[in-house]
Amino acid sequence: MPVYGCGFLHENSYWKDKSLAAMEAEARERWIRNFDPSQYLGGVDCPILFLNGSNDFAYPMDSYRKSYELVRPRLRTVSVIVRLKHGHYWEFGEVDAFVDSVLTGGKPLAKLHPMQLSGLTATARMDSPVPLKKAELHYTRDTGEWQKREWKKSGADLNAGKISARLPVERPLVCYLSVTDERGVQVSSAHVELPAAK
Repeated sequence: MPVYGCGFLHENSYWKDKSLAAMEAEARERWIRNFDPSQYLGGVDCPILFLNGSNDFAYPMDSYRKSYELVRPRLRTVSVIVRLKHGHYWEFGEVDAFVDSVLTGGKPLAKLHPMQLSGLTATARMDSPVPLKKAELHYTRDTGEWQKREWKKSGADLNAGKISARLPVERPLVCYLSVTDERGVQVSSAHVELPAAK
């Protein structure tokens, strides 16, 4: 369960201009080749939960998505929570529910299939063994540093195993869908980036 953490630290992370920048070039390349999580995530063969905040100071959403997309879809669950605080504490219901489902046969987290876009509508099929209490579209029209983007949300519809939401018209737009079950735990789709018209 990588909470916050991801790979591609040399491309776009807090560590790029800190620890990695302090290394000699050869040592940095050796570290990336041998230790960066991007080198190993493709080999994951067990269920894995990726939990992060939309504005995490260290692990931005672009590197985070590249990391979890290396894992086979049937094994991965993603939960991106808007402005999730970063720290060493244990109060994420998503983590508890995930552990219970994998180790003790508890009810698993909901599963969101890839988001599909058609015109101004975003949809995703989903499965949930626990009743759902809400579905949302999360979006930002901001560009630049992920950590500074302002996120908004709007309601989404749940119907017959599918979530759907109307997208804002304005571009650029980054968006993803999420569902929250009656335990209060949230899972989300991968985010999609829609550029401004040229």
